[in-house]
Amino acid sequence: MLSEYPTFFDNTEILNPTTWDESFENVKDLKTTEAGKDSIAYLRWGKLTVDATYCVTSRWAKIFRGFSWKNQFTLKMYDVYEEDYTEVTVRMEDFKISLMPKSENIAVSNGIYEVSFKLVEF
Repeated sequence: MLSEYPTFFDNTEILNPTTWDESFENVKDLKTTEAGKDSIAYLRWGKLTVDATYCVTSRWAKIFRGFSWKNQFTLKMYDVYEEDYTEVTVRMEDFKISLMPKSENIAVSNGIYEVSFKLVEF
């Protein structure tokens, strides 16, 4: 499905991921009243978090690493609930890059890398 609806980071079309796992969190504030009862105030519904993994050339590994250095960027992705594209402001966390064994000898690249990270919506 993602191949029909490409994902964009700041208007850069991104390759199809190896894995793309979305989760949605309800942000809440829990306080205890003077009477000792818990009071929950929901501050935000459906805060997006994406865990993603890609298998890429050294060129794309460099592009992803550049996004990991940004404080924030725009993620444009297809939303199955809305059945349309949606844009959210995210930051990249837990960026990891690993050279695949014996891939450094590939002529068109300086190796093949597994890149993984978490996107967290502001």
